[in-house]
Formats: sequence, C-alpha cells, structure tokens
Amino acid sequence: MRVAHAASVYAPDSITVPVNDSGKETFRLELLAPANGYNHDEAHEAMADVEATIYMARLARDRAPEIWQAMDRATAKNEVKEYVAAQSMFSLTERYFGRTYSWLVTPCGQNPEYDGQLAVFDLYFDPDEYRALSIEELVRVLGASPKAIRSLRANGQPIMMPADAAPEGTKALAVPPDELQRRVEVIQGDPEFQARVGQAQALRFADEEPSPHVEERIYDGFPNATDQSLMEQFHNVDWADRVALADRIEDPRVSEFAYRLIYFERPDLLPAAKSATLNAWRAKRMLAEDDAVPWMTIGKALRETDDFLANAIGDEAALLGEVKDFLYDLAERLGPA
Repeated sequence: MRVAHAASVYAPDSITVPVNDSGKETFRLELLAPANGYNHDEAHEAMADVEATIYMARLARDRAPEIWQAMDRATAKNEVKEYVAAQSMFSLTERYFGRTYSWLVTPCGQNPEYDGQLAVFDLYFDPDEYRALSIEELVRVLGASPKAIRSLRANGQPIMMPADAAPEGTKALAVPPDELQRRVEVIQGDPEFQARVGQAQALRFADEEPSPHVEERIYDGFPNATDQSLMEQFHNVDWADRVALADRIEDPRVSEFAYRLIYFERPDLLPAAKSATLNAWRAKRMLAEDDAVPWMTIGKALRETDDFLANAIGDEAALLGEVKDFLYDLAERLGPA
C-alpha cells in the first residue's frame, strides 16, 4: 500500500487509482488490483490476496522502478536516517483520512531518547518565527495544526523523494527559490534550535498515562538482553518448560504475552491461579460493553451480524443465524464479565 501511495503521487501514470462510492480515491486491494488489470474475483481469500499483492508490487516495480527503489530503501530504519541526514531539502508525503498530502521539508532535529523519531521543518513556514521558541513552546508547535514541524518515524517506511519531485500543490513550492534556500540554511545552521526540537519531541508524550492494554505498550521500550534471551528460549523448548520461562521474564508486557500463548495452546499446564486470572481477562474482553475498546467484542459482533441479516436471504441468512447462535452461546459460556 505504501508503494502504491508513493507511485500515485510521484509516478501517477504507473498505476490507476480507483474511486469509491463517495468519489474518493481508494487503495483497497480488492478495488486497486482489478483497476490495474488483475482478476480479483476471490478477494479476501488468503491466497488470492497474496497473489493480488504480488501483482501490484511487480507492476509498481516494473513501471516505476525509481519509486520502488526509494520505498525499498525506506523499509530500513538506518537507511531512512542516512537519507534524511544527507538531504538539505526533500519531499515528504503522507496519507491521512483518505487524502494525500506532500510537504517540502528540511531536517530539524531528532528525539534524543529514541533515534528513530526525526523532525522535519515544513519550508512553507518562515523558520524565523520558530527559532527562538523554548522547548515547552516547541512541544505545543509539534501538536498544533497546521504543522510547521513534523515528526518522521524512521521505521514507518516514510515516502521521501527528491525536492525537485515535489508534486504540484505542495505549498512550499509557492515560496521563491532564493527564500527556500535561505530557510534551509537558517535551520541547518542552527544546531541549538535542532536540539530543542529533539528535546520537545521527547517531552511531548512524557506525561501521557501508559495504555491499560498491553498490546498498545509494545513500543514503549525494548526488553533487556536477559529477557531477549529468554524469549528466544521460549520458542525453542517444549510447552511444559515454557511456564517456568514465562515466570522468569522481567518485562511485564513480554511475560503477559508468554502466558497468553500458553493459555491458548496448552492451558492445562498453567497453575490454577494464573488460569483463573486469564479466564477472567478473556471473559472481560469479549463481553465488554464499551464500543470504544480497540477490539471486537461479542456485542459488536452481534450488532454487525444483525446489520448483515437485514439484507440477507437464503443460505447467507441461515449462516448468519448460526453465527448469532454461536455468539449467544459463547456469551453464556463466558458468564458475567
């Protein structure tokens, strides 16, 4: 998808991007692949989706080789960092809420606590209005909209292209070339400003409460060397030996995932107290009544099933009826959350 996003902007003749019922561009595979000549009659079947993905990848590689090479380079964090460090100015593109945006940017800092978070300055803005800001003021700038300073994740396969490839409509292209160059030189010649931007990045989320869901904390830090060794051992020993390893892992996130794996694969090996805890966790998750939780619950599934049933007939209606019976039975077996 990232390659398709990049090709649609920087090599628009290389692929056809379909539009959905709302008239907006869509990159959904079951629509994108057929629009580019692929017979995708069995969309969402695992093998069909894999083959359609390969088809689109080859199409982009053959029709837009420079885009393919740039996006391949962007899959490696260190290569992204090297590219950004070597550029005084480049075009950055991202897609939000169904729309594609591009900016002409220059590097302006790096989070000192996480080397994969870089900062770039949108050259549409005059840096003279930002260079004297304190770290606390820059924290607010990072969260403001429109953004003069943007965070760039080196491990997020950013879409980065040469400055002269910036697409029509990029706001900074309206700035005279001499002024663009001056803005670049001002920022690149101010290491103190770059340092404050990096510190602002580190502070921006420092006071946020950690998520109560372990799945959303997996990027909060890396396990230590001892835990990494135990994680490797965990996958190379028999299930009977994994319980002891899970108990020795210090990182609570990793330990929780280890116990969950045992719970779903060999629950008979767990101590009674741990088994009871995980039974309660599973029931609470599946019976949650809060629609805002970031997972599928039985309640959500029942409502979706009813929506499908409203227009279903014949075998499809019968199947959906069986799904409803299964969900009600599952809820009854789980008991109160």
